[in-house]
Amino acid sequence: MKVEIEKDKMKKRENGLKEFFKPTLKKIGLGIIILIIFSYLFLFKILISSPSHITPSIILLAILSVPIILLLFINNMRGSNINFLIFFILQIFYIYFLACSFFWLKDKYKKSSLIKKRIASIIIIILIILIIVILLSPYLKQFIIKTPIPDNLDNVIITLNRDACFGTCPVYSLVIYGNGTVFYKGDRYVNLTGNKIYYIPKGDVQLLVDEFIEINYFALEDEYLGSITDFPSTTTSITINNKTKNIYDYISGPKKLKDLERKIDEVGLSKQWVNG
Repeated sequence: MKVEIEKDKMKKRENGLKEFFKPTLKKIGLGIIILIIFSYLFLFKILISSPSHITPSIILLAILSVPIILLLFINNMRGSNINFLIFFILQIFYIYFLACSFFWLKDKYKKSSLIKKRIASIIIIILIILIIVILLSPYLKQFIIKTPIPDNLDNVIITLNRDACFGTCPVYSLVIYGNGTVFYKGDRYVNLTGNKIYYIPKGDVQLLVDEFIEINYFALEDEYLGSITDFPSTTTSITINNKTKNIYDYISGPKKLKDLERKIDEVGLSKQWVNG
């Protein structure tokens, strides 16, 4: 009797497994959509921009890339190369597994009792809220964090550092003080190497501070990194009311940050020392 019961259980498991992986147009379609999302994230977020900070797309890509992450880990541990075909097959199978899991959970939800459905619905709502918060986090940051308005312009300090590239990119730095004093230091590939101190109108410094406030500089990321090599990087900072914010920009900074970097050069009159 026990043997027959065990056999029935085994058959149910086998049938359930077959049903779970049984190809359907819905599963194949969802799998293709997931594959397209994975390909987009992999190409544009990892191969091109490769940001250092965690973003919603990086989190999603990590979830969709479990086989590749595991294989890379095993590859590093063993010190051997794994055939790309294995990567590809496992990744396709994993994405199809995700599609099957989605419809399996959907069927389970339909067959569940009212209490279980309510519990599942609450969990789903919480997950959706968390996902929305993660997706909107860069925008929420703009509302939560505000760039302070200086109590005294004389206590403001603004800096700009242009670093080296593989070629002949100008390497120099600017320090602009709130009282209008500018400290220039030329390092390489500039018209004037060494130090130079000069003065600009305080009104120009105020206009520059207004630019920092307008783009909400304190709410931007601390660094923006791209995967392209041998390009120059730019580091900016501002100190207002004894609060300092630094941003390291390597290629992938937003347009408003790039415009601010150019504005610092313009107000700091660096062109005459850099380009002659």
